[in-house]
Amino acid sequence: MKKIMIAAAALFAMISGANAQTQKIAFVNTQKVIDTLPQKDSAELKLQQYSMLYENQLAEMEQEFNTKKAEFDAEVAKPDVSPIRKELLQKNLQNMYKTLTETEQAMQNDLQMQRTTLLNPIIEEVKAAVAVVAKQKGFTSAIDNSTGLVLFMGNATDDITDAVIKYMTSPKPVAPAPKK
Repeated sequence: MKKIMIAAAALFAMISGANAQTQKIAFVNTQKVIDTLPQKDSAELKLQQYSMLYENQLAEMEQEFNTKKAEFDAEVAKPDVSPIRKELLQKNLQNMYKTLTETEQAMQNDLQMQRTTLLNPIIEEVKAAVAVVAKQKGFTSAIDNSTGLVLFMGNATDDITDAVIKYMTSPKPVAPAPKK
């Protein structure tokens, strides 16, 4: 029984070793690829335009809040204002501030969703291009090293970032028009 276990372990080690040798892993900096694409610039421009609408609305709300705050400060400085009036004015101001911060958070969330909506198609294009280039170069897997988490890359030729950029930015052949 012991010999069978040792033989099985040795066989498993040989199979695992053979599989490890056939794996060829590429590295690609997808952020660098995305940053070189004109689609990213147009998506960022759209996002910036969308953001400007929110910024204008927030500026108006902040101006209104600041006006109400100045009115509050002037009102509570008067010696004849009752404590109940002061408390009501303070609650109104606090509610206005709460609305302002909630609106700002909702706008930030919406901007993040817009960013995702605009950039996801670009990310999918990059994934497809990485797959094409990796396969062309004989790699079985590709790891994104744009986050800096890859601590060691044994061979600089395993970095296919520039090849992916070249693939994505080169003109694609146009299919001939169908014959009538």
